Order: sequence, then structure tokens, then C-alpha cells
Amino acid sequence: MSAQRSLFLHCKEGNLSEVKHIVEVKDIDLNVRDGWDSTPLYYACLCGHREIVEYLLQNGSKCEASTFDGERCLYGALTNDIRNLLRNWKQIHSTGKKRDRHYELLRHMLEEEKLCKDILFNVHGVEINAHRCVIAARSHFFSEALSTHWKNRSTVALKHEKVTSDAFHAILQFLYLGRVDIKREIVDDVKRLAHYCNLQHLSEEILSADTRMSELFRLKPNMSCRVKIVTVESETSFARLATDLRYLAESTLPSRLRSWIEVLPFPEYDKRPSFYPDVCVEVEGEIFNCHKVFLCGRSDYFKALLTDHFQENKSSTSASCPIIKLCHLTPEIFKNIIIYIYSEICDFHSLNDVMDVLPVADMMLLTGLKRKCGNVLSQHMTENNIVDMYRCSQMFNLLNLEDYCVEFMAIELESLVESEEFIELVVEEANLVQCREETDSIPLIDEIRHHITDATSTYGQMQQSCAKLMKLDAMLARLGLEC
Repeated sequence: MSAQRSLFLHCKEGNLSEVKHIVEVKDIDLNVRDGWDSTPLYYACLCGHREIVEYLLQNGSKCEASTFDGERCLYGALTNDIRNLLRNWKQIHSTGKKRDRHYELLRHMLEEEKLCKDILFNVHGVEINAHRCVIAARSHFFSEALSTHWKNRSTVALKHEKVTSDAFHAILQFLYLGRVDIKREIVDDVKRLAHYCNLQHLSEEILSADTRMSELFRLKPNMSCRVKIVTVESETSFARLATDLRYLAESTLPSRLRSWIEVLPFPEYDKRPSFYPDVCVEVEGEIFNCHKVFLCGRSDYFKALLTDHFQENKSSTSASCPIIKLCHLTPEIFKNIIIYIYSEICDFHSLNDVMDVLPVADMMLLTGLKRKCGNVLSQHMTENNIVDMYRCSQMFNLLNLEDYCVEFMAIELESLVESEEFIELVVEEANLVQCREETDSIPLIDEIRHHITDATSTYGQMQQSCAKLMKLDAMLARLGLEC
């Protein structure tokens, strides 16, 4: 059964664990539609599965007011509890932006008090911890302050009467996440502090959100007393966050690998100091100056290394940072790993890059990077490499790539049935079925048959599908694998 069909089925039946597995492992589009123009969210609402409704909304399912999908979900919801959830969600989460594991890491870094944080701000008695590397990479103001009058200080007291703890925390939220939720009563305080910290883009975003809200209140005066929070977020802010984190990743690299920095059109970046590394990774004699919070937050492999579970972890006698020595990979491969860990960006210039990174991502337990590798591979399938692609998808548990491979096989079946590699693959798949009898099916063949018949809607397509199925059956008969 395809990933899409499985998602629809489990949303109808209320299997939350299976829905999570499909979303997190197969990286499927949650706003996909079936033959009745319905989404997974609609079926979850219709069948009364509140937990699945909430999970789908949290991960990017669209349900906006005055749209077909939004009103249909609201009308079809089985319970008032689900209707209230949809209404409240539409008011608060207008963009429906998917929150992935990278975003969750940044949120966890912001909210967890002792997560490798190395500087403490005391704002009128309220203590707020932060990471030097993040705030320095995100703000020229903080970078300058940390290298001058805050240099070598682990605690900074902010005593100015117009700097409030709530406003300062809002600034940090924007620096970490690229978005911020501001209480209406402190909007002016945050504007003032953003201006003081030279965060011009944040000031502009707040002004834009404030203007939209004023227009809303003008048209619907009764909304004024209901709206308590101003949400500031935009694609521009998220793009800037990705750019800054990419630069932070580049700062960890050996100098010969920093080609991206040299072409940056931003002169202020050249003035920034190193970003306070606290762990070094050695690869073939080259040193990467990294940050534990990113390595451990993204990879259980590095978390184990840094908690001294393996012999590769050793302390340096000549430097303050511990050193991890990695073998069986090149600095160029590890550069791609680091850039992904910090910024969620992949720098693949060829299929060879993808194939080099994939086994390392698997070893380092970077599931998201494996999925991205699979997505790139799915765009380069041909009749000559489809069998290798399929085997690769199984070796590294890339379920989405496997689904693409089977779909490609269904499309190109008429030529593949004459391919020795494809025939060998079918025989291997048959042998994997333990104690197979003549009536037992072969999973790969079942999936190919499903893809052949699933897209059939016209008489001409039906004839083509029948021709393909006859050729498939003929091949199986020659192999003695009738099923």
C-alpha cells in the first residue's frame, strides 16, 4: 500500500502512531488529496479523531477560515471539541507553517535553561540564558557587544529602565526562531529594544503586523478585545534565519572549505569574530570548530560521543575544547553534514555527493538528511539505475524513495520486464518471503500492480494498464512465480 493511501486509511481509523510514522519517516505532503478531493485532515475531523486532528495541524495541514478546506473540515467535524480546536487554530496559526525537527531543536535551545548555554542575562532580576554562538551569528549588535564590553563575561546585567525581561525574551525568540509571539501590551517595548539592537528587519515586521491588526480592528471592532498576541513571522524572516545559521555552520569549517563565505554580499559578516566553539571535530587531520548544542541536538551519535561512550572521544591537552576524531569519511563529506546540522540546508553538487553523504547520515542517525538524500535520488531515476535505486532505498530504509522507485517501475514496466537486473530483483524479492507457497504474493509485485491500476481513469489508460499487467504476468510465469 502506498504512503498516501496508508495516511488516509489511518486518519480514518484513528491510528495516531501509524500517522506519526508516515509523516516523520516518509516525509509526505499532509495536504494531499484523494479521488474525492478530500485531505487527511478532513477524514480525521469527520471520524472524530481529535488527537490526529491536532497532530496534523501542528505539522502543516491547512485549515484556514473562509477557504474550502477550512469550512469543510469545520462543517464535517464529528464533535464540538474538534470544531473548537479548528476555530482556535485558525485564529492563532494563520500560516500553517510546518514545524520540523530543526525548528523544534531551535525552540528547545531557546526554552531549555541548561542546554549548553554559556551566557546569562540578568534583566532587572530575571535571569535569561542564551547561546553566544546563536545571538552573535544572528545579530551584529550582539556580536560586537560579545567581542567588546561583554567579552569574557558569563553574566551580563541589563539595568536600563526601558529594557524589560519580557521584551528581551521576545528579542531572543526572534533571533532563535525567526518568528515571535508578542503580548499586545509590550509591543512598543519590543519595538524600542529592536531599534536599539539594530534589528531593523524585526522592527519592519512588527510594524507590518501592527498595521494588519489595526485594519482588522477597523473592520471588526469586536476583535480588539479578543486578540491578545501579535504574531510576527514571514518567509523573509525564516530565510534570513537560514542564511545566518548557514553562515554559523561555515564558520566551523577549516579555512580551505569556506568558499561560500568569500562570495557573501554582506560586508558586516567580515567583521564578526569566531562564534565561540566548544567542541572540535578532527577529520583527516583537519579541525572543525563546532558547538555541542547543535551536534548533540541533531544527532544521538554525537550525543553518545560527547558523553564519552566511545573511544573516539578524547580530550585535547593543548586546547580548551574536547576533540572528537572521526574516521572513514573525508572533510568534504563532513562539511555537508555540518551545514545540514546547523541550517537544514544541503549542498549537493552531484549524485556522487549524495551517495557519499547517505551512508554517513545513516551512521550518524540523521534521518532528515537521509530523507533529503532520498528526495534528490528520486529526481534522477532512469531505467539503467532504477534497480540500484530500489536496493538503496531498502538498505537505508528510505520509504519515500522506495515508493517513487515502484511508481517508476510501473510506468516503465514494458521495458523493465526484459531487463536481467529487474528479473533478478523480482526473484530476490520472492525468495525473501519465508516458506513461500505458490499462492503467496510478492510485495514488490503487489505495489507495482497497485501503481499500474491506481491512475486508471479512461478507457485508453485501462487498455494500457491491462497490457502492462499481462506482460508482468507473463514474466512471472516464465520465472515460475505465479501470484
